This record gives sequence, C-alpha cells and structure tokens, in this order.
Amino acid sequence: MQFIQRSTILFFSVLAGSLSLIATPASSAPTCTTYRQDIRAASRASDPNKAVRLFRKAEQNRACTGLALKKLGRRVAHVFYFKAYADGVTSEKQTHLLNEGLRYGRPWRLLAAAADMAKERKDYGRATSLYAEALDDINDELLHPAPKAPPQKIIAQIHKKAETTRLLAPQYVAHKNRSGESGGLSLGKFRGFEPKATAVPINFEYDAIKFAPNGFRAVRDMLDYLKQQGSPNITLIGHTDERGAKGYNLNLSARRADAVKDWLMNGGYEGRISTKGLGESKSFISDDPGSYTQAERWQLDRRVELVR
Repeated sequence: MQFIQRSTILFFSVLAGSLSLIATPASSAPTCTTYRQDIRAASRASDPNKAVRLFRKAEQNRACTGLALKKLGRRVAHVFYFKAYADGVTSEKQTHLLNEGLRYGRPWRLLAAAADMAKERKDYGRATSLYAEALDDINDELLHPAPKAPPQKIIAQIHKKAETTRLLAPQYVAHKNRSGESGGLSLGKFRGFEPKATAVPINFEYDAIKFAPNGFRAVRDMLDYLKQQGSPNITLIGHTDERGAKGYNLNLSARRADAVKDWLMNGGYEGRISTKGLGESKSFISDDPGSYTQAERWQLDRRVELVR
C-alpha cells in the first residue's frame, strides 16, 4: 500500500512538472514591450522589412491591442521615415518609403515629409490633406504628452505650408480629423502655437463679389467649423493681387470681406464679425516664395484672412 501511495505521488509530481513545462512558453510569450524593443532594434539597423514582420506578429498577439498596438504601428512608420532619409536614397525611393510607412502609422513627421514630397510635385490637394493630418496628430495629447510635443517653430512651419498648398489647390480641401470633426487649418490653436491669422481660399468671380465654386465651398466650410467652435468673435481681412489700380483693389477687397460676413450672418452665425480690406498692400508670405510661379504668387495673394 505504501508503495502504491509513493508511486501515485511520484506520478502526479511528474505530471505537474510536465504541465509546468508546457505552460512556460505561454508565460514567456512576447509582449508589446518586447515587440517595441525589437522594432527599435530594427530601426537602428535601418530594416523596415523586419519591423513590418514584427508588427504583423504583434497584430496576432492578444496581449497587444488598442493604443499599444497603434503606438507600435507608429514606430514601424518611423523606421520607414528614417530609411527614406538615409544617404543615397533617391527622391522616387523616398516617396515610396514614406507612403509605405503611412500604411502602418501616421505620425506627424511622416505625414509632413510625405506632404513635402507632394508639394514638390505640385500635388497641392494631397499635400494640404497630409499637412492638416500632421497638425491633428500634433494636437493629440494622448500620443504626444507635453514634453514630447514638437517645438512651436516646427508647428508654425507646417501650418504655413498647409496654408500655402490649400490656397494653391485646384479644389478646396475641407478636412476632418479622425473623430469626424473639423481639424487642421480650421483650428485656432496648436499646442501653444496660435497663428495671428489663417489664410482661406475664398475665391470670387473675376472683378466681382460673387463667390466662385471653390470660394463657396470654403465659406460654407468656414461657417461649419466656426459654429462648432462656438461662433467666436472674428475679423475677416480681404486681399487682392497686385494687378489693377490700388484704390480699386482696396475697395474690392473690403467689399469681398463684407460679402463673406453677410453670408456667414445669413447662415446663422452668432459671433461678432469685423471686416476690412487691404487690397494689394500685404502680399501672402509663403513657405518658399522662390519656388512658385508668378501666377501662383498672384493666386496666393487673392485670399481672405480669418483672425480670431
């Protein structure tokens, strides 16, 4: 009987040991932290393909979901970003790498870099959307706690580029953030950076105060996002290009600013609206004046500025 008891105890001891060995791999399964460290190593090795393989494995790991997985995707995107700006990478290859990176995450650095490439190709509509998304990402305090927010100088540069490309885009670009709300240039504050004015491409028919199709889209979008923001008190400043007599341009710019005010008020805007016209006296200061044609510079000058 004692022999049987000892045998039974020995059997269950061996069984327990076997089960513990079987359970060991599960307890040491890779975590998000493990993948993060491995992707960081892939970044140091400038190996985006390895980073992608690691990310695909992380997607299959039930312990790595939600915000943690999203942050891993952003790390993978950064691997592509740093690879794109390695020595010897051609412009065409850069564009490919940046676009590939955006498949895994959309951090502001990658978005702004991809927007720069689109701007160089004069694909102003795509550039505007990417710059606007970069501004939204910068504003996300969950992803960018205060110490990690980019310097205001960088934010100002992205904002200026977004203004420039939106003014030059063949179609008005209305932008919604990931929550479906108006974002990008429609906002008046970006992590401490507050633009003094935001140029809006409210276009008019030639020598008139009637909105052109793009101008109507712009003013309708303006009404929507300003209402969302509580109808703040604003100033609208009309501008023209340098062609035509100065006195005539001054009067025309004031009448156009008033036309925007009237449309907003008729649309139910409840805030106070002031207007003035500056004619051709204040040309638009673009991000890189020498890179635009004369026709494009005139297009940049024809605008309405929104001052909150």
